[in-house]
Amino acid sequence: MKNKVILSVVLLIAMVLGSYSVLAVKNINITAESLSITGSSGSQAGIFTVKNIGDEQVNVSLIIVNQLIGPQGKTITMTDLNITPGTINPNNIATGQFVVNLDNAVMGQYTGLLQAQVQDSSASDFLVVSVNVTDNGQSFIVISPSTNASYADTTVYQTVKVQNNANKDINLVIAKEGYDGMIFNADRIGSQAIPAFGTLDVAANVVVPANKATGMYTARINATDGTNTRTANLAISVLPTYKVGASDFTISSVDPGSMASVSFSLQNTGNLDLTSLSISNYTLIDASGNKINLTFSPGQGINIPVGSSAAITASADVSGSFASGTYSQQVTVNGMATKTFTANVQVNSLLQITDVVVDPDELMPGEEFDVEVTIENMADEMDLRDVEVEVFIMDGNSILQDDDDDDLKDTADVGDFNNGDEEKVTLRFTMPYNTEDGDSYTIKAVARGKNDDNTKQKFEYIDTSQTIDVTRDDHKVDIYNAELESSTLSCSRTTYINVGLKDIGANDETVILTIKNDQLGIRMQDNFDMSSDYDDDEFDVEKSYQLDFTSTPTGTYPVTIIAENDDGDKLGDETISVNIQDCSSITTPTTPSTPTTPTTPTTTGTTSNIDVVYGGSPSGMTGAVTVPAVSAASSISRAKKGSWTDSTLGTAVLILGNLLLVLLVIIAVMYLVGNSGSKKDSF
Repeated sequence: MKNKVILSVVLLIAMVLGSYSVLAVKNINITAESLSITGSSGSQAGIFTVKNIGDEQVNVSLIIVNQLIGPQGKTITMTDLNITPGTINPNNIATGQFVVNLDNAVMGQYTGLLQAQVQDSSASDFLVVSVNVTDNGQSFIVISPSTNASYADTTVYQTVKVQNNANKDINLVIAKEGYDGMIFNADRIGSQAIPAFGTLDVAANVVVPANKATGMYTARINATDGTNTRTANLAISVLPTYKVGASDFTISSVDPGSMASVSFSLQNTGNLDLTSLSISNYTLIDASGNKINLTFSPGQGINIPVGSSAAITASADVSGSFASGTYSQQVTVNGMATKTFTANVQVNSLLQITDVVVDPDELMPGEEFDVEVTIENMADEMDLRDVEVEVFIMDGNSILQDDDDDDLKDTADVGDFNNGDEEKVTLRFTMPYNTEDGDSYTIKAVARGKNDDNTKQKFEYIDTSQTIDVTRDDHKVDIYNAELESSTLSCSRTTYINVGLKDIGANDETVILTIKNDQLGIRMQDNFDMSSDYDDDEFDVEKSYQLDFTSTPTGTYPVTIIAENDDGDKLGDETISVNIQDCSSITTPTTPSTPTTPTTPTTTGTTSNIDVVYGGSPSGMTGAVTVPAVSAASSISRAKKGSWTDSTLGTAVLILGNLLLVLLVIIAVMYLVGNSGSKKDSF
């Protein structure tokens, strides 16, 4: 009974609390669904009211759900959010407020979302905020740069800034004028778009000419939007200028032990006369103590009026043992104006290449050519040693590679080379087959040697004046191999002829290959396809044919190989000789010998058709014989000694043995399984 009473009390309390929670309501309402603000600049306040429509007192806070988003994704921030009072009694109203600053807002419509939130509750309400930013009525301005002070013969850089103060995009047309007599350049000339509150920098550069008179020079950058025009003023003050100009120069190809000169000029690039300028002489020394004396004439008292120039002669006196190379010296003009520039002296090698001859200078792939290099010791007293000439066939900046992927180069050793000596060396090369029609290659010849008295002093001369060109005929085949396996025949009168061909012409060909001797009445023909593409398997074709000279008298006979295409164009030919001798004696073997399998002609390349006709003996002889061409290799099979396992009985025994073995394995497994079950039952 007591437990029932307690249970009834608990239920009663729960019902009271439940009814209280149903009756107690927290809720608010923003009295307007949206709020609109209009303005073009400055800070604008947004004011609205929040009503407590619940049954309890509530504390309310304001939350920005979304910032105000306008055209092109531009935003305006709502700040200073507050609500007064923050605590609202049931059925009472509070005032909410926020601030938006429109000073840098682009013209257009912005929309955001504000939330009034009851603290410690999910009750809330939302307000859509719209801000309409109107035209602020502003335009653009231009800002002029400061006046630049400059000397003649200089470049001045100036920048004009264009500022768009409007809260909308504008289009301007930029133009320039002024700085007469100067080179005046500016970017951004023409139509330019500037975004709201944006800036545009117009960069100008002005070349103040040499000899430009002192004074103030002006120019303008104009900007217009079609209604308003603004002007930026530019100015340059040209100062009195003492200035001299000079360029680097080179005294080239000076032989050791000789003197060479070159003329250059000094220019007055200022706007005042120059007087009493000077240039110092210099001495250059190499690693062995040899000297170059560099002198100038005139070197003192040089006068140059405004707008004029003075001619100067530079001379280089090179000692007889000076090492080859280019030597540089910084030269300075001194006086009312100064200028530093570079004088270069190019000293020739005592060991020189005086001529390079390429023969022929146009050739087919696979063709040989010679490079003849003439070298000379130009010294009056110095002997050279370890002299060598190296020739490279250059493909651009790389060495051309031959058909074995090796560099196409070669070296000739000359050895000792006394003063005044001249020598010619010749090196032979073969143009690779993978070269193409129209390819051109540079012949790089290098001569090297040492001073016989001072081997640390080395000389090198490089010549790249000659080239060689590849030309491919329309129809051409290179018969690069034509040989008989036996060129001298006696007792045995048969042999094989091996032929190798490459299609070095510009076209693919159907080749008709003829091997013949008209005197003997021998004529053999074969036809096959060839490709002019080096990477194609049909570019290189190898053939082998059997020739029979059984009825041929002793003597030496030519065998002619002719390649033609199916249009009758001759592609290439070659002639070799066969020597037929008497069979003076025949030795009878004392023991039988095992017969050897005859050699079968081999062919690499495409499938071919062969016709062979032997017309018989030479003219005036009888007994002509026709011999068919060998077309296929014979195959030889050898019997293998058998064993009892190869018989039918042996096979049957093996099968029965295997079956018996399998049966024994099955019985053993069944036995093991049965024992395992018995052990389990005993527990």
